[in-house]
Amino acid sequence: MNKMDEYLQNFYNTQDWLQCISHNGGWKVQDKSLAALRATLQLLRNKLPKETSSYLGEQLPPMIREMYYNEHSSNYNLLLNLEGESFFESMEKYLKPRTDIAPEEAVHAVFKTLAHKISKEAISMIKTELPKSISCLWD
Repeated sequence: MNKMDEYLQNFYNTQDWLQCISHNGGWKVQDKSLAALRATLQLLRNKLPKETSSYLGEQLPPMIREMYYNEHSSNYNLLLNLEGESFFESMEKYLKPRTDIAPEEAVHAVFKTLAHKISKEAISMIKTELPKSISCLWD
C-alpha cells in the first residue's frame, strides 16, 4: 500500500467512526461527533493510568489517535482531581466552545462507539482502571 492509499484508508476509517458516533448520538452534523469524540477521549485519557491510556491509544485509528494525544499533559489528571471537577463538568468545558450537545449525550455516543469498534478485552481493561462514576457509563 502506498502512502496515499494509507492516508485515504485512515481518512475513511475516521469517517466511519464519526458516522457511528453521529448515529449513536442521533446527530446529523459530524461536527458534533468530532467535538464529542475529542472531549471524551482526551478526558478519558487523563483519567486513566499511563499504561492503560497508552493501551487505549493503540486501539484507535491513526487520525483519532493523534487527536487522543493532542494537548496531552501528564499533570492534567492531577489538576482535575485537585479542582474537584466531575467528569461531566470537565466535559462541558471541553464541549462548550465547540458545540451545544450535553456532556452525557457525548459520553454515551462515544462510549457506545468504542464498545463497537475496539475489543471487549480492551473495554474491560479500561473500565477496571476508571473511577466507578465513569466506568458505569459504559453500561
